[in-house]
Amino acid sequence: MPTGSVSKTFIELPDAEESPKCSEFSKSICEDPGGTAFAAAAVILIEIPLPWPKPIFEHSLLTNWSSESDFWIGKCRVLATVPKDNSENIHVTIFERTLTGANTFKLSFTSSDELNDFQHYLISHPPGEMPGIQKVEDNSLRSLLVCTQGSHDICCGSYGTRFAEEVEQTVNGVDVYRVSHTGGHRFAPTAMTLPDGRMWAGLHIGVLESIMESSGNALDFDAHCRGWWGASPGPEQIAERAVLTRVGWALNDLPRNIVVREVPGGWVAEVAVTGKTWEVKIKKRRVVPSISCRSGGGLPTKLHTEYLVTSVDEKSTK
Repeated sequence: MPTGSVSKTFIELPDAEESPKCSEFSKSICEDPGGTAFAAAAVILIEIPLPWPKPIFEHSLLTNWSSESDFWIGKCRVLATVPKDNSENIHVTIFERTLTGANTFKLSFTSSDELNDFQHYLISHPPGEMPGIQKVEDNSLRSLLVCTQGSHDICCGSYGTRFAEEVEQTVNGVDVYRVSHTGGHRFAPTAMTLPDGRMWAGLHIGVLESIMESSGNALDFDAHCRGWWGASPGPEQIAERAVLTRVGWALNDLPRNIVVREVPGGWVAEVAVTGKTWEVKIKKRRVVPSISCRSGGGLPTKLHTEYLVTSVDEKSTK
């Protein structure tokens, strides 16, 4: 995590005649991806044939869906995924967040009408009650959701697609999904690992293998971790990530509860993990611009807040 003082708080934009990629610019300013993951009680993947429109929900199969929907379990994230075969059926995969990981369900539909009926069903019913649904019982299989939507951003379309292909060719035991826009394209290649529900930035094969194997010191991967899907973007995800660096990879298998309160000059978070509570103090680090890909001067831009963890302390339970 970023610590200490920040010497450069003013970021110069590219010259007007320059048009760099957003991911290249993000790397050049050493942008911290922490706190930028989406929060979701479940992720729903719907196979949609390429090419994809922007936004993806203009596709004829998704006109009744939206990227965020309130379903049986709460707020869920809906993503398109590239079909894995030439079947005419519409395959759907659901990752349902649990206290210690995720349940995975799979099912198929033969028409858009059936898919839309399923959407209405999910408003008040868990997927496990759906007739014909398959619950995946193989806990050894890890899933990787890689953003590859080139129609949304050049970086995800190029770096994300290339990374997904490399993973499929070189990494065993990983089920790769090429998905639509997940946010954070300036961190491409960006992906989500499941069942742990973490989102990652600037991935390459060596980093991914360590993440999948839970090997090495979790602190060494801090600069790649965008956040955990069980925490809200911003200080909550920053606090949970800070505790990950203390507890290690075992945190992924433990229930945790995060409470953040705003205080003068920043935030104080309490992260409760199986009988222990960690106090994490956070302040604003800097505000950084996210540029538009391949646009003169990077314009238009969006501004994002970076955070700085000033202390992480285990609180006494006495």
